[in-house]
Amino acid sequence: MKKFKVVLADDEPQILRGMKDGVDWLKLGFEIVGACDNGQEALEQVKALQADVLISDIKMPFMDGLEAAKAIAQDYLDVKVVLISGFDEFEYAQKAISYGVSEYLLKPVTGNQIEELMAKIYHELIEAQKEALNQQRLEEIYQQSFPILKQKVLKDILKDRIDFNEALNLASKYDLKIPGPLYCVLELQLESEVGITQVDQMAIIATLMKDINLICSYEICDFFERPAIIISLSGKERIGNILKYLIHGGARIGKIADIQVFGGIGHIYDRIEGISQSYRDSNRALDYSLVTKDCNFMYINDIEKIKPSHFAYDSRQIQNLLQSIKTGDAKIVKMEVRCIFDHLQSNCQTLSQYQNYSLKVAYAIDKAVNDFQLAEALPIFTPENIQAIVATTAKGALEELLAGLCCEVQVLIKQKLTDTNKLLAIQAKEYIDDNYQRPSLDVEDICEFLNISPSHFSNIFKKEFGINFIHYLSEKRIGAAKELLVATDVKTREIGRLVGYQEPNYFSYVFKKWTGESPIMYRKRVRQ
Repeated sequence: MKKFKVVLADDEPQILRGMKDGVDWLKLGFEIVGACDNGQEALEQVKALQADVLISDIKMPFMDGLEAAKAIAQDYLDVKVVLISGFDEFEYAQKAISYGVSEYLLKPVTGNQIEELMAKIYHELIEAQKEALNQQRLEEIYQQSFPILKQKVLKDILKDRIDFNEALNLASKYDLKIPGPLYCVLELQLESEVGITQVDQMAIIATLMKDINLICSYEICDFFERPAIIISLSGKERIGNILKYLIHGGARIGKIADIQVFGGIGHIYDRIEGISQSYRDSNRALDYSLVTKDCNFMYINDIEKIKPSHFAYDSRQIQNLLQSIKTGDAKIVKMEVRCIFDHLQSNCQTLSQYQNYSLKVAYAIDKAVNDFQLAEALPIFTPENIQAIVATTAKGALEELLAGLCCEVQVLIKQKLTDTNKLLAIQAKEYIDDNYQRPSLDVEDICEFLNISPSHFSNIFKKEFGINFIHYLSEKRIGAAKELLVATDVKTREIGRLVGYQEPNYFSYVFKKWTGESPIMYRKRVRQ
């Protein structure tokens, strides 16, 4: 059952406690995330805690429930507001309606009333979520996302994530130009010292495939760092001709721009589900081309004489390894490497297969390193490491070599994530220190400054400093107020304004809540 967040506000402690403890909120689908005795604090908690519902008394100090509802409406916060009042006055009800208040209840309110009301609100919140995904909007999103959805289908076919019948249906639905009856995959890598944009990449591929387009059809999947092209063959074309066109096209690109194009072509298959195997073949052919530099374009048959059906590369195992590197520990990483080598033990027939697979794993690890911008700290797919893999003739030594590289990367990624979150928390703290005097400072301001989500900000700030945003902001403001009270003769109301409190009474309330005495008494006691 989905849980929605509730903030309660009432300046009568007994009523507040009764609302909090007298209702089985979890059973109704809600959790109480905040409870306070004034409207100002209620508004702050609604924003900071991303509440879905505010249940508030109208008559409260500093900011009443109506003002809080008005502020919520003005900020376009998607929050259900329930106001409770001891006054049956039309003016209150009229204002509540104009501020978008969901319900207006008269005291005394019973537990049964609250339960009935919250059941109704829960239903409305669920329906609102469904409405946000109505059919018309889904259709608009579908049309806008058609190219992305098409790319996802190609990616799923290449990664063997859909079965034969579904692949055929989706190929027809998205008008994929791969009619068959034969299929193979070409994987590319573009290299340039000046960098290559997405637009440049597509232009280069179009130039490369210009002649090939005359003899066969194809679809480009650019979801990956290395673009993959599914080529559909009628049966008359020869791989030799395709390689010839690729070599000519690559040479043409080299003359036009300072870019080297490398490619690997997988085995030809007579069924659409063979595309994923051809893609894995093309990985190996391209890896070989990149390592040896003997030829820019390689066909898998030229480097692997053993039939591909004898040994299938398991991309899922490599994905599991990468996931363990990113989120696990050294023990889990070594266990995943062990699983890969158990797979190799059962399927490999030659040392070269072990080495080819190890090169593929090294390349995948290198990509993870680049994703986390750690290539300078620990480059993986280097000539030295490649040479070490190729030169290693003992299978156990290969496993040990790869496990060592994986564990090094795991430590660096973990440190990188920790450092990044720590830096964000410190930047948030510095931003608060520089802007606490602004009465309008809230979570949204900080998240916009850091370009992160409110939930992520709340998690990293609490984890780093042990307190939440509201606690730290109040602590900062009260600390600054203490210094001004002792060092200056400025009036307390003006000091409140200087540290971010527009309302003098609210400043006095918060100050006393933190220190146990009013600002005037604090100044008098400390100066004595």
